[in-house]
Amino acid sequence: MKNILFIFLLLPLSAIANMKDTVMEYMRVSAQYQVKVTDWYKKNDTWITELTIHHNEKMKVTISGDRVAVHSHFSKPISDMFSSGCASISKEIIPEAGYWDENATANTKAINQLWSDKDWQEKFQTKTVVIDGWKIIAIKKPLELSCVIEPVSV
Repeated sequence: MKNILFIFLLLPLSAIANMKDTVMEYMRVSAQYQVKVTDWYKKNDTWITELTIHHNEKMKVTISGDRVAVHSHFSKPISDMFSSGCASISKEIIPEAGYWDENATANTKAINQLWSDKDWQEKFQTKTVVIDGWKIIAIKKPLELSCVIEPVSV
């Protein structure tokens, strides 16, 4: 009985490690980011990295447990939501959301719809969606885009 309880206590820890490892590995191998393991630093229980991409987007990514937050600041108003840090990282976290072919899954279609430029026409906009058990909260301002990606609480 004690062994079973111990296993249930360890399951959340394995999910936390998987989230951190998934995001860090994606950002390491992605041609868009190429973030080295040494580019991450830890503050309390949160892993953080900061980088500039596309010569236009300054991005900060934080991983705390099973929650990922991305905050981007742009030198000019964002014109391509689909290529933003929030969009690319959410596609990696949401299961089966990053497919590019015409036989896209429901998750791919939902994530593509979320980050479609035509759905983000206002200067100030907030959206909350749930895709396959993952909640994405996104906030757009003229020169900023922030999002939090986390599992839906049961």
